Amino acid sequence: MKFQVRMVSILCVAIAAISGCWGSDCRNFVIKESASPDGKRAAVVFSRDYGATTDSVQAVEIHETGTVFSSNDPSKYIFTMRGEHKIDIQWLASDHLKIDRPRNRDDISYEKKEWNGVSITYEPE
Repeated sequence: MKFQVRMVSILCVAIAAISGCWGSDCRNFVIKESASPDGKRAAVVFSRDYGATTDSVQAVEIHETGTVFSSNDPSKYIFTMRGEHKIDIQWLASDHLKIDRPRNRDDISYEKKEWNGVSITYEPE
């Protein structure tokens, strides 16, 4: 688990370094935000644009309610995918998030099945 979080962090830093994207050079666009049924967490689908020379990345992150969404904390990422795709999120229960994403797995960089007690399922499988 720690290895996966470390690898995502390294990947994000490497992408930023290669593309020259530090601070204000990156642009984040929130596509959708959804609160869990118990209101304790929120899931966010967002797109991160690194500029003209690098593909954008779409990601889903979960954060506790009362904390601010930040695309700069890869430890909260549960899903990342290169390019622009149709990604949707739906809470099936307070501890179960479903992510609808394209079948094409070639663009998927990272996919967690659990985050801090929240199980995560993907459609299509």
